[in-house]
Amino acid sequence: MAILNVNATRMELNKLKNRLLTTRKGHKLLKNKVDGLLREFLNISKETLTLKKYIKEKIMNAKLNLELSKIKTSKEQVNFSLSNKTKSLDIKVLETNILGVLTVSFKAEEKKNFDLNYSFFSNSCFLDESVKQSKEIFLDLIKLAEKEKAILTISCEIEKTKRKVNAIENILIPDLEDTIKYIALKLEENGRNMIAALTRIK
Repeated sequence: MAILNVNATRMELNKLKNRLLTTRKGHKLLKNKVDGLLREFLNISKETLTLKKYIKEKIMNAKLNLELSKIKTSKEQVNFSLSNKTKSLDIKVLETNILGVLTVSFKAEEKKNFDLNYSFFSNSCFLDESVKQSKEIFLDLIKLAEKEKAILTISCEIEKTKRKVNAIENILIPDLEDTIKYIALKLEENGRNMIAALTRIK
């Protein structure tokens, strides 16, 4: 530990005591922030795993319905129907605050009709279901990207805040405590020397 470069005066001693008190309060707040961020990190991670599993199942179902629609009609007919119209979607990026940490959220807005337009008479209900599931999967993937971005941002903030907590706990607070002890001893020594000097004068 190091003694801070300050004058050994009573005024400086009081300043350091107040600074130590404020530093301890700040240290406690930062530790609480880390705990809160860890809880958020775990919650979002669980939600992300659940969403990934849900998306995987949906993709399998959508692919199954697509294959069934090809069997029901024909591969050429399905490909023609799916190429009949393109999807159009705007994705807005918004800021979201999680315990003081800024991350992003995504908002999907349809510019045109999101659903594909094809003849219902020349296609099966399996294709309808596959198209519907594909739309849901696309929107779920946007949610998944939002959650994964939040996980990345929060994990970086946790590491940064942990470094601050460690620096305060292992460096700043011990330095302040040692400096306060040093000044207190110095003032006590100066007081004894002054009393001794006055005694000799008498």
